[in-house]
Amino acid sequence: MISNNFALLLVLATATIASAFTTSNVKSHNDASTQLKVASSNEVGRRQFFAGVAVTSVTFLVGQSPSFADVSDGNVLPAGAAEFSRVVKMKEKWISVGKRVKSADSKIDEKEWDSILRDLRGVYNAGDDMKGVAKGMSDPSKKKRGNEIVATLRNQAQAGEAPIQKQDLDGFLAVHKKTTALIDEFFDLLSDVPDEI
Repeated sequence: MISNNFALLLVLATATIASAFTTSNVKSHNDASTQLKVASSNEVGRRQFFAGVAVTSVTFLVGQSPSFADVSDGNVLPAGAAEFSRVVKMKEKWISVGKRVKSADSKIDEKEWDSILRDLRGVYNAGDDMKGVAKGMSDPSKKKRGNEIVATLRNQAQAGEAPIQKQDLDGFLAVHKKTTALIDEFFDLLSDVPDEI
């Protein structure tokens, strides 16, 4: 869309520049087949006015910020869907961190522990998105439990920093197990399927 607007702006700018170089005084020429008349000053002013309006409107269109992007364009998710997408990605990444740590046994170096700490902080930060998702829950009891899970998850994430800083593999795995269970419980709240089925 911007490339189309840019092309239109280029065409209008070219037309404006071209109209600036036209002469306002065209001499009369009488011939049997054609007759040229002197252009009036009002006609040139009108042409310049409309060229200015066109350039101004194109500048307005090109200058729009991404906040005006239409969801139907496919480049932006609506707020609730974007929050949910980030929570799903966090869950997948957190599960892969657990698998990676379990398979590494005691062979985790300093860089890996730093990466695990960043991932744990990502779990903590996902709490904001989880709160946004919980707002969309229709059942008040589920909404309340969702917010409680977020608070508990954040507390567990904060508590998980100590085993990581000590490079305590068993301590981290215990925190990972608790946080994963909380995340799973949160996703269970989103299910509307009755247990009887």
